[in-house]
Amino acid sequence: MMHCNHNDVDEITFLWHSIIMRELPLANTEEGQAHLMGLAQRWGVSGPQQSGTFEDGQTWQNRLAMKLIGVGEEVFQSNSKYVFPVRLLSLELEMITGTLSHTTQYRNPRDLWVADALFKAGVPYDELFNNYSGLVNVAGQNWPVEHQLQILMSFTRLLKDWVNHTKNMADPTQLRIFRLQCSQGQIVTAHNALLGLHPNEPGAKDMVARTKSDLNEAERMAAEVWGM
Repeated sequence: MMHCNHNDVDEITFLWHSIIMRELPLANTEEGQAHLMGLAQRWGVSGPQQSGTFEDGQTWQNRLAMKLIGVGEEVFQSNSKYVFPVRLLSLELEMITGTLSHTTQYRNPRDLWVADALFKAGVPYDELFNNYSGLVNVAGQNWPVEHQLQILMSFTRLLKDWVNHTKNMADPTQLRIFRLQCSQGQIVTAHNALLGLHPNEPGAKDMVARTKSDLNEAERMAAEVWGM
């Protein structure tokens, strides 16, 4: 991957799609299997290749997290950031995770693993937050409810993690970055997106309510940092 040219966007995308699908197992549910095979067809890669089941999310999520962290560490040390497309990785992996959460009735213990893995791979919080803010902005465009909800859950957790990181660092530069890159408007957009979600499944309804509460708490936490 490191030998890819800056302009080899299609090749880099294909390589990442191949890596992701290679780490996924087949699904037991019709919904999960349809999503995975649809991705494989759209991406032009072979289908899931791992043993186990898609519904055992923790296993393949751990594998993919370690893959992201390993490649990310190498990429950022070698100034080859162009082979680590944050928008692509976050979007594709969040959609897959959203499908998992829906098929398991929101009993997935690691439904918010993607942004955490990207941060550990070397992507700074301000870049991640701007990326997820962009995903929130487009999430309502005919996306399934479970995918919209997944993005909003991850956005909310990321905001809380970034606030805590900034407060713990107590570094003027980090405070300035937070104030410049995290705005009230971005949070309001997420609030409005949550208000527009009306899932039918009890598990999804509970998750929407929990995410609304978490986002309120994250907003209060952010206000403390804005005022520091």
